[in-house]
Amino acid sequence: MDRSFWKTVAATMLGVFLAMGILHALEVYQLRSIVGQLNRAVPAYPVAPAKPIAATPAPSSIPAQGNVLAIARPPNEQTVEQRDLQQAETQKKETAWQKFYRRPAHCDRPEGPQFVDCANQHIRARRAFDAQYAAGKL
Repeated sequence: MDRSFWKTVAATMLGVFLAMGILHALEVYQLRSIVGQLNRAVPAYPVAPAKPIAATPAPSSIPAQGNVLAIARPPNEQTVEQRDLQQAETQKKETAWQKFYRRPAHCDRPEGPQFVDCANQHIRARRAFDAQYAAGKL
């Protein structure tokens, strides 16, 4: 390929990049214009002054009580053991549900009103399962 071909390619790419830059600048201008109009249209609400943040106690003032990680963990965060137990219970319940509920053949591809009937039947079955599972019958 000769040199004039590559000059043509370079000039074309330069033109495309310039066009993209111009379009981008136009979009930015339009967005700034819209934001300015919104700022003028929306009344400014007074903002209450921020409350000062309480000083964090120095590490020496935190009592050392056994497990340091237990002190640092937020109160609602589960431990690994709790999460594993919860996942095992969820899996056990899901397995019991799979054994309990069998979708009727006519609900494999329901259409129209039959779809609603199948959905209602599924909901009723799930509620019955949940009640029996909670009572320890399953």
